[in-house]
Amino acid sequence: MSTMMQRKAIRNIIKHNDLKKSITVRQAMLDAGYAKSTAKQSTITKSHMWLALIDKILPDNKLLEKHAEGLDATRTIVSRENGDYTVPDYNVRARYIELGYRLKGKLRDNSVNILNTGGNMNLEFISKEDKPIEL
Repeated sequence: MSTMMQRKAIRNIIKHNDLKKSITVRQAMLDAGYAKSTAKQSTITKSHMWLALIDKILPDNKLLEKHAEGLDATRTIVSRENGDYTVPDYNVRARYIELGYRLKGKLRDNSVNILNTGGNMNLEFISKEDKPIEL
């Protein structure tokens, strides 16, 4: 459940968005009466009203449309000898592809962060078939 100050801050963000003006979440919280120390925490972004605001400002169909555009991203090469021409922007396309797979749950971060404070440490990597992998 949202508080009166949360609703006021979110309405302030909506008002600025409708006027095509930007406002930070922190400033919206300050304008709504939050203390400076509370506004730094941005706890408002975890509320149900915040999620509804995000759905209003960034509807799924608009996100999908822009995502599809990113999958076909191009860049223009400026050349005096050959004239300007357009080529695929593979770096941008790769980022959109990665984001698409992450959103679909088909790509996860498999990095391993290890902190060894001393002593012996043995790592054994196991494949999906539970067989040790030779390193």
